[in-house]
Amino acid sequence: MLLVLLALLALLVLLVLLVLLVLLALLLTTAAPQFDHVHDYSYGGIMRSYEDSLQRLGLNKVDALVIHDLDKMHGNETWIAAHMTQV
Repeated sequence: MLLVLLALLALLVLLVLLVLLVLLALLLTTAAPQFDHVHDYSYGGIMRSYEDSLQRLGLNKVDALVIHDLDKMHGNETWIAAHMTQV
């Protein structure tokens, strides 16, 4: 009788773990909206990126806004010059 109860308890524990794993998987796949990664350094592009960042951070403002990826490690001189005209 004790073995049967232990087996049932083990099955119950496994079932609870399975439910928790399914809930965690659902949470991880639906928690945050997806954002497209776009290199748009126009005023509108920067403002869209800023608004997306605020939404992801759950804030209504930030103290500093940094424009990054405008260096030789992320593009060549022509690419950087083209984007700098948009800033």
